[in-house]
Amino acid sequence: MSSATAGTAAGPHPAAIALAFATICLVWGSTFLAIRFAVETLPPWTMIGVRSLLAGAALAGFARLRGAALPDAAGWRAAAATGALLFLFGHGLLAWGAQRVPSGQAAVLLATIPLWVPFTTWALGERRPGVATLVGLAIGFAGVVVLVAPDPAAGSTADSAAASALDTAAVAALLVSALAWALGTAVSRRLPTASSSAMSAGAQLLAGGTLALLAGAVGGEWSAPPAGGVSMASLLGLAYLVVFGSLAAFGAFTWLLQVWAPTRVATYAYVNPVVALVLGWAVLAEPLGVREAGATALVLAGVAVVMLAPSPGAARRPARK
Repeated sequence: MSSATAGTAAGPHPAAIALAFATICLVWGSTFLAIRFAVETLPPWTMIGVRSLLAGAALAGFARLRGAALPDAAGWRAAAATGALLFLFGHGLLAWGAQRVPSGQAAVLLATIPLWVPFTTWALGERRPGVATLVGLAIGFAGVVVLVAPDPAAGSTADSAAASALDTAAVAALLVSALAWALGTAVSRRLPTASSSAMSAGAQLLAGGTLALLAGAVGGEWSAPPAGGVSMASLLGLAYLVVFGSLAAFGAFTWLLQVWAPTRVATYAYVNPVVALVLGWAVLAEPLGVREAGATALVLAGVAVVMLAPSPGAARRPARK
């Protein structure tokens, strides 16, 4: 769907917006489980690189068949900038962290994306966050603290409680992944776009996938094949990520950014952790107890406060001379 045909004088059809939004809510909620399977035997950045390149080639090829022009030099530079944020750092760090954190809990940490959006847009020159947004941020990250702390229900000894705590490095990587995705979302609206939303998404995937593959090579992921080979579960997880996570959901996401405000699009994070927690519990017997429920409630409450906060009256930042 091209940006030229996506909307009319009356704007895009509400049903199209609803379908695109439902796609990113439900599909991206399920991709946390798919990532968990994919990284069982595939190295994270190589997996993300292959996923992104396959999906990017398909989207860009589809756009060319529909008559869309390839990006010019400025367009490719913009695609590289957003592709690095969204895929090299956003998806790459998510895949790395998913090796060490249950899929549902990873989704809760990624639900902080809307908490970062007002601050990334402020850093890019828009209105500064107000008091309500700061309160929402505090509530949301209180949920993160609850999630990452040792689970008192794990046992009475210090060792058993500590063992239930999430991997600190993985938690940090997942929070940086959320920040990178929020920044990429904000940046993508300010850089030159391709001739259609499909071509724009394809170019970002191609650029980000190339960078992810290079990161995997530099990080030594290509030096030795996975022990025992690549499992069928990993291949199926990768296939799901390409077809549904990238082609369907990222295409819908890119189009929505052209017709909706980024803060509104970012509310898909309300649904993602709920879907991921339930799937992780049902399929992999991942933890789904009071701690996970409480942390999710706090994070989503913080997101709600941020989303419902009135726009502050502060003036825009002055342009740099």
